[in-house]
Amino acid sequence: MSMLTNYWVWIALFAASLSANFVFAWYIRLAFKRLFITLDNIASIFHLVQNYAEHLNKLYSVELYYGDETLEALLEHTKFVLKELEKYEQMAESFMVEEQETKIDAQEKEEE
Repeated sequence: MSMLTNYWVWIALFAASLSANFVFAWYIRLAFKRLFITLDNIASIFHLVQNYAEHLNKLYSVELYYGDETLEALLEHTKFVLKELEKYEQMAESFMVEEQETKIDAQEKEEE
């Protein structure tokens, strides 16, 4: 192979690598965007169920319904669902904190 052909092969490989990196960066950005939307939705669902539990608790404390087994079971089930959702919310919060720390570290490195 001549030196000129070898040069063009390296240029083509560089262009392919650059294109692949661009596609990967775009995909990662898209994946993070979807992840943050999902995490935001989890937080919204948690708050929705939490408000529902508060409303159900108020209803259960009304003298007319106090001691009703069906409402009591529903209240216990709601508490269980809240505990499960709380686990997901904590995971989401810890992920977001880690992501923010990573961004801060990257910004500090750029400033140096």
